[in-house]
Amino acid sequence: MRESGGKTYDPPTEWSMENVEETLMTLAAFSKDGDLKKALYQFIEQFKFYEQKGVVTMSSVIAHIEERGRREAEKQFLAEKKIRELEKKSWSQEKKSWNQEKKSWNQEKKSWNQEKKDLTQESGEMLSTLVILAQKTMIELGCSAQNACAQLGYSDSICQKVLPFLIS
Repeated sequence: MRESGGKTYDPPTEWSMENVEETLMTLAAFSKDGDLKKALYQFIEQFKFYEQKGVVTMSSVIAHIEERGRREAEKQFLAEKKIRELEKKSWSQEKKSWNQEKKSWNQEKKSWNQEKKDLTQESGEMLSTLVILAQKTMIELGCSAQNACAQLGYSDSICQKVLPFLIS
């Protein structure tokens, strides 16, 4: 559109064009507009091969190019949407897998904690038994705590654990 003396000039959209390619080439050359070059190539590749309905106008050429662009944009949008959905599904599956792995680790940790608790209890019970045996030996033989441990054949590490209970 061009302004002239305060009035806007709108060319009639029904004017036919005989030299669409040449017009687009000229406009692209003078304006150095990349979009016009694309429009020219799109016209050459697509528009002129289709069966024309009525007279070719600049408006029909632009409408065809815009429609083609909308279809391409829609295809690209749908493809990107599908990719995002696949990525989301993949992340969801990966998260589910991580949660299952975490659950498995927690169960294993729980099992280890129970085993540790059982071993600690068992160790305490064995230590109590060793202390009771040493006390009986002390009473029966009338000896010291160290002699009772030696009589029972306790190792040095066992003696170190048993003696604090016998001396106190």
